[in-house]
Amino acid sequence: MATLILSSLLWILTVDAVLASGCMEVERKALLTFKSGLVDPQNLLSSWEGEDCCKWRGVVCSNTTGHVVKLNLQNSCDILSREYCLCLSGEINPSLLYLSNLKHLDLSMNSFIGTIPAFLGSFKNLRYLNLSHTLFDGTIPPQIGNLSKLRYLDLSFDFTFSGSTLRVDDILWLTRLSSLKYLDLSRVYLSTSTGWLHAVNMLPSLKVLHLADCSLPGISTSLSHFNLTTLNVLDLGGNSINSTLPTWLRNLTSITYLDLRYNEFYGVISDELLHLSTLNVLFLGGNYFKGMNPKALRYLCNLHSLDLSSFSIGGEIMEWVEMLPRCVRNNLQTLYLSDNNLKGNLSGSLEQMNGLTHIYLGSNLLTGSIPAGVWKLPNLISLDLYNNSLEGVISDIELSYLRKIQSLDLSLNALTVRVRDDWVPPFQLKYILLASCQLGPNFPAWLKSQSQIKWLDLSKSKIANTLPSWFWNMSRFIFYSDLSDNQIKGRLPLLMEFTMLRYLNLSSNQFEGPLPISLPHNIEIIDLSNNFFTGVLPNIVLPRMDYLFLSNNDIGDHIPSALCESTFLEVLDLSNNNLSGEIPECIGKSQEYLSVIDVSTNNLVGRIPDSLCSSKYISLLKFNSNGFSGEFPSLQNCTGLVILDLGYNKFSGTIPFWIGESLTLLMVLQLRSNMFSVGIPEQIAQLGSLQVLDLSSNNISGPLPRSFGNFSWKALKEGRTDRINNISESYSVSLSLDIMGEELTIWRILYLFESIDLSDNNLSGEIPDEITDLHTLQYLNLARNNLVGHISEQIGEMQSLESLDLAMNKLSGNIPQSLSALTYLEYLNLSYNNLSGVIPTGNQLQTLDDPSIYIGNLYLCGPPSTRNCSANEINYKDNEGPKDKFEWLWIYFSVVLGYLFGFTVFYGVLLLNNAWRRAYFSMIDIVCDKLCTVTKVTLRIRAFAASGCFETERNALLAVKVGFTDPGNRLSLWEGQDCCEWRGVVCSNTTGHVLKLNLRNSYNDVNKRPSPALSGKISPSLLLLNHLKHLDLSSNNFNGIRILTYFGSLKSLRYLNLSRACFGGTVPPQLGNLSNLHYLDINSIGCEAYDIAVDNFAWVAHLSSLRYLDMSFVNMSIATDWFQAINKLPSLTYLDITYTNPSVIPISLPHINITSLRVLKIASNNINSNIPRWMWNLTGITYLDLSFNQFHGFIPSELSLLKSLKVLLLRSNNFKGVSPKAFSNLCNLSTLDLSRVGFTGRGIRSVERLSSCTQQNLQILRFADNKLRGNLSGWLERMTSLTNIDLSGNSLNGTIPIGVWRLPNLTTLYLESNFLEGVVTEIELSYLKRIKWLSLSYNSLHVQVMSHDWTPPFQLKGLKLASCNLGPKFPPWLQGQT
Repeated sequence: MATLILSSLLWILTVDAVLASGCMEVERKALLTFKSGLVDPQNLLSSWEGEDCCKWRGVVCSNTTGHVVKLNLQNSCDILSREYCLCLSGEINPSLLYLSNLKHLDLSMNSFIGTIPAFLGSFKNLRYLNLSHTLFDGTIPPQIGNLSKLRYLDLSFDFTFSGSTLRVDDILWLTRLSSLKYLDLSRVYLSTSTGWLHAVNMLPSLKVLHLADCSLPGISTSLSHFNLTTLNVLDLGGNSINSTLPTWLRNLTSITYLDLRYNEFYGVISDELLHLSTLNVLFLGGNYFKGMNPKALRYLCNLHSLDLSSFSIGGEIMEWVEMLPRCVRNNLQTLYLSDNNLKGNLSGSLEQMNGLTHIYLGSNLLTGSIPAGVWKLPNLISLDLYNNSLEGVISDIELSYLRKIQSLDLSLNALTVRVRDDWVPPFQLKYILLASCQLGPNFPAWLKSQSQIKWLDLSKSKIANTLPSWFWNMSRFIFYSDLSDNQIKGRLPLLMEFTMLRYLNLSSNQFEGPLPISLPHNIEIIDLSNNFFTGVLPNIVLPRMDYLFLSNNDIGDHIPSALCESTFLEVLDLSNNNLSGEIPECIGKSQEYLSVIDVSTNNLVGRIPDSLCSSKYISLLKFNSNGFSGEFPSLQNCTGLVILDLGYNKFSGTIPFWIGESLTLLMVLQLRSNMFSVGIPEQIAQLGSLQVLDLSSNNISGPLPRSFGNFSWKALKEGRTDRINNISESYSVSLSLDIMGEELTIWRILYLFESIDLSDNNLSGEIPDEITDLHTLQYLNLARNNLVGHISEQIGEMQSLESLDLAMNKLSGNIPQSLSALTYLEYLNLSYNNLSGVIPTGNQLQTLDDPSIYIGNLYLCGPPSTRNCSANEINYKDNEGPKDKFEWLWIYFSVVLGYLFGFTVFYGVLLLNNAWRRAYFSMIDIVCDKLCTVTKVTLRIRAFAASGCFETERNALLAVKVGFTDPGNRLSLWEGQDCCEWRGVVCSNTTGHVLKLNLRNSYNDVNKRPSPALSGKISPSLLLLNHLKHLDLSSNNFNGIRILTYFGSLKSLRYLNLSRACFGGTVPPQLGNLSNLHYLDINSIGCEAYDIAVDNFAWVAHLSSLRYLDMSFVNMSIATDWFQAINKLPSLTYLDITYTNPSVIPISLPHINITSLRVLKIASNNINSNIPRWMWNLTGITYLDLSFNQFHGFIPSELSLLKSLKVLLLRSNNFKGVSPKAFSNLCNLSTLDLSRVGFTGRGIRSVERLSSCTQQNLQILRFADNKLRGNLSGWLERMTSLTNIDLSGNSLNGTIPIGVWRLPNLTTLYLESNFLEGVVTEIELSYLKRIKWLSLSYNSLHVQVMSHDWTPPFQLKGLKLASCNLGPKFPPWLQGQT
C-alpha cells in the first residue's frame, strides 16, 4: 500500500514538473517542425513560440498527462467566401507522428494541395479526424482504416476551388472503423466502389452518413442483414442513382434526416417511407418518381422539411397539398415544390399550414393572385414564387403580415407592388428579388427601413425616378445590387467606399453626372454602361475588380493609371465615351487575367503600349475610332489574340509580316481607314483562323497576294477551333464593316461570317485565280483600286459569295457566265470598269436587275442595260480588228515568210551535218515503232468494244435482268452486244470488265415521283462479275427476301448499298468476307413491314477497311457483341444505328479504336443509361445524334472535349442538367437540339451554359418543350448567326425583344405555347426578310399591322398565329403570301 502511494506521488510530481516546463519537449519540437512546413499568410500560428506548447493556438493538452491530445487548425473562413481567405497551405510534416496521444485532429478549410498523407493512419488513439475542404486530391489512403478508435471522420471535398478530385478506389478499409459514428465523404469520387453499401453496413454504431455528390455506382435495393438501425442522418443526394427506392429504408427506424435529392430514383413511392415516424427532414427533389401513394407520408407526423422540387408533379396545387396527411400539414415548416407543373391558384392550399417558415414554389404554372392567407402565415421566413404567372396588386396590407420574412422572391410574374410612401415594414429582409415586377415609377420608399439586405434585384421594374439619398445608406450591407434596365435618373454619390458591394449593375438607365471618386475596396463587377455619366474616370485603386463596363457614356479626360492596380481585371470596356490622352504604359503589366480591352470610339492618341501583351489571356483589342498614330503597334507577344481592331485611326507605315507568324489565332483583323502603305505581306495567308480581313481605305499598293488562296476557309469550317470561346461571356463583341455597300455593326462576330475588304487602296495587277479557291467566302470587296485583267472564269466556284464589289477598277473582257451560279449572291457592283460583251443571265443574276450594277462599262450590252447587244458587238469589233485590206495582206505575208525561213534553216543543218542527220532519222524510227504498238493496242480495244463487252459478263447481266420484275421498264435498254453502254453498268476503260452496277431506284426531286421499283429475285449469276467493285440495289422493293449469302463472294467489292430495298430475315455473316469493303449501307427505312435483323455481329469485325456503315432500322436486339465488333474498325468515319434497339451499350471501354469517327447516330433506341464515357474519346466527331432515348444524369463537362462537333442532337432524353463546362469548347457547333430534355430555369441560365463562341456561331437552336422561364431579352439577340429557333412549349414571358426580330439570317421562328405578351407591328415583321416559318400561337400577343398597304419583305411557307389578337379585320398583308 505504501509503495502504491509512493508511486502515485512520484507520478503526480512528474506531471507537475512537466506542466511547469510547458509541455513535452518532443511534442513541442514536433509541432515546430510541422509549422516550418506550412505557409501561413495570416500569421495564424504566431503564438507558436516559447516553451509551453499547450498554450499555443489550436493546441490542447491533457490536464493529467500533459501530452498533446487535440490539434485544431480549422480555418474560420465561411465556405462561401473561401476563395478570398488566406488559408494555411504547404506540407503536412510526418513529425506529427510524435504526438502519439493525439485524439483530435482538425485541419479543415485550409489549402493543403497534394494527397492525404498515408502516415495519418498511424495515430492509433485518434477519435476525431476532420480534413474537409482542404484541397487534398488523389486517392484516400487505405491506411485510414487503421484508426480503429475513430468515431468522427470528415473527408468531404470541395471541387469548387480545385480542378482535381478526391477518390476512393477500394472502400474496404472503411469496414475496420467499427467505432465510427460520423462519416462524411461528400463529393469524394466513389464510382469504382461497388461495395460501398456493404462496407457502410458493417458500421453498427454509425449515426450520421453523408455521401452527397459521390458518383456512387449504384445501390442495392435490399440487404440480407441490416446493421444501420441507429442511423439518424442519411445523405445520398446528387449521385445519379438509377433505381427504385431501396426496401431497406423501412428499417431506418431512428432516422431523422433523409436526403435523396438529385438522383434518378424512379417508380411510385408507396410504403417505403411509411414507418419512418422519427423523420424530421425528407428531401426527394430532382428524381424521376412517377407519383406518390396518398398514404406514403401518413405516419410522418414529425416531418418539418419536405423537398419535392423537380418532381414532375402536375395538376392543381390545392389537390396536391390536400393529399398530405393532416399531421404533416400542421407540422411542416419548409416546403420545396419548385420546378414542377403545378397549376391553379394558391387559394385554399397553403393558408392552413401555419407552421410553414420556408415556401419554394418557383417555376410552376401558378396563376391568379396571392391570397391573403399566404401573407398571413405567422412564421414565414422565406417566400419564393419566382417565374409563375401570378398577377394582381400587392399592397402594404399584405406585406404587413410578413413579420418574420427574410427572403422574398416574386421575380418574373405580372405583379404590381404598390404601397404607401409612409409605410414602415415590420420585417428586415436579407434577400429581395422583384425583377420584372412593376414597382415604379418611384423607387420603393418602404425599402428605407431595410438595413440587413444582402441581395437586391429590382431590374426591369419600371422605376423611372431618382434614387433617394437614403438608398446608399441602406446599401451599406448589400453585396449584390442589380437595378439595370430601368429609367432611373439622378446622380451617384461621390463617396461609396463605405458599402460592401461586390456586384453593382446600374446599366441601361439614365444616370448622369460624375462617377464616384471612391468605391468599395472589394467590388468585383461594375456595370454602369448605357447611361449619361460625364466627368472623368476617378483615379481609385480597386484590387479585386474583375469586370469594368462603362461603355456608352460621356466620360472624358484620360485613363487613370490606378486601373493598373486592379490585378484581377479580366474585361475593361470604356468604349463610346469622350476619353483623351494616351493609354497608360502600365496597363496589362501585372494583370495576368486580362482578356478584353475595348477603348473604341474615344479621342485617345499616341501609341499603344507593349505592356498589353503581358497577359497570356489577351484575346480582344479594340482601339478603333480614335486618333492613335505611328507605325503598327508591337503586338508580337499577344499570341492569344483573336480580334484586333485598329480601324479609323492614323497609323502609317507598312503592315508587318509577323502578323501571320505570331498572331496565329487571329480571327478578325480590322485595319480600315488608316494610312498604311506599301504592299500586303504574303504571311497574312498563314492566319489559319482568319474570318474577317479588312484593310480598306488605306494607301496600300502592289498586287493582290496569290497566297490568299491558301486561306482555305472550307477546311477551316471543317476543323476550325473558334477562339472566341476565350473571350469573356460578359462582353458582347461587335464589329463595324462595309457590307453590301452599307456600314453595318455586326454584334458577336458571326461564325459563318467570312469577309475580305481591300477596297479604296492603290492595288494593281490582276485578280489572281487563286482567290476563287475561297469557296466559303461571303463578302469580297476590291472596289476603288487599279486592278486590271479579266474576271476569273472560276468565280462561279465561290458558292457562298453573297456580296461582290469590283467597281472602279480597270477590269476588261467578258463577265463570266459562271457568275450566275452564285446562288447566294445578293449584292453585285461591277460599275466603272472596261468590261465588254453580253451581260450574263440566269439563276441569281435574274434578281440583280439594277442597271447601276454595270454602269460605266461602255461595251457591255443586254439587260438590264439599255444597250442593244448586236449593234454594240459590231461596233466593238470594228474598233478592235485590222482597219483595211493592206493590214490583212501584211499579216499573211509575214506568216508565210516566217514558215519558209524556219524550214530552210532546219533542213539546211541536217544536210550539212551527217551525225545530226543520222540521230534525227533514228529518233523518227523509234517514234514510229511506238506509234505502231499503240495503234495495235488501240485496234484491239476497238475490236473488243465492237463486240460489246465480255460475253460471260453480258450473259450474267441478262440472267440478272430475267430474275427481276421491272414494272417501269428501267432495264429495257439491256439489249445488244455492248453491255458497257447499258443503263447502270460501268466498265473499266482498260480491261473492259464490269466494275459498277448501279440499279438504285432514282428519286429525281421532290416534285417527281420515283420510278417504279425493281422486285423479284437476284440471280446468282452476279458472281460471274468477279471484278465488280460497286453494287447499288437501294430504294427497290425485294418484298422481304433475305440478303443473298453469295454477296459475300464478290471479293473485289468496295461499295455495297442495299438500303431501303426491303430485304428481310437475318443479315448473312458472309458479308464479313468482303475485306475490301469501304461502304456498307443496309438501312431498312421505309420497309417496316419486313423485319431485318442481325443475330451476331462478329462478321462486322472482319471488314477492317470499312469507313461507312449504316444499319439504321435493322433489328439488333439480340446482337450483344455489336459494339465490340464495331470497335475493331479503325477506319470507320460514319456509323448510323438509329432505331436498331441494341440490347446493351457499354458505358466504358478499356480501349477505343474508332477514333476516326466523324458521324455517330444512335437515335431512337430507348437506351437507358448515362452518356457512355468512351464517347469523349471521339475527338474528331462532327455529328452526334443521341436523340429519342432515355439517357439520364447530367450532361458532363467531358462533352467539351469534342471540339470538332458541329451538330449535337440530344432531343427527348431525361437529362437532369448540364455541367457548366459541358459546352465550353464546342466552338464549331452550328446545330443544337435540347428539346424535351427536362431543362428548367431561366432561359438565359440555360444558354449561359453555352460558351460565347458557341452562342455566336450557332445556327439552329431547339429548346422546345422544356421548362425554360424568363424572357428573351439579353441572351437570344446575341446569337446573331441563328437561322432556326424553336423555343415552343416553355414558360417564357415578357415581350419579344427587337433584337430577336433583327436576327439577320432567321428563316424559322417557333415561339408558340409560352406566356409571351405585347404588340407585334409591321416594324418588327419587316426585319424578317428571310423568314419562311413563323409560329407565335398560344401566347398573349397582339399582331397589329397599322398600315393597310404594307407589303411584307418575305414569303412565308408556314404561319401559325392561333390565339393571337389579329382582328377585327382579316389581315390584308397576307394577300401577297403566295
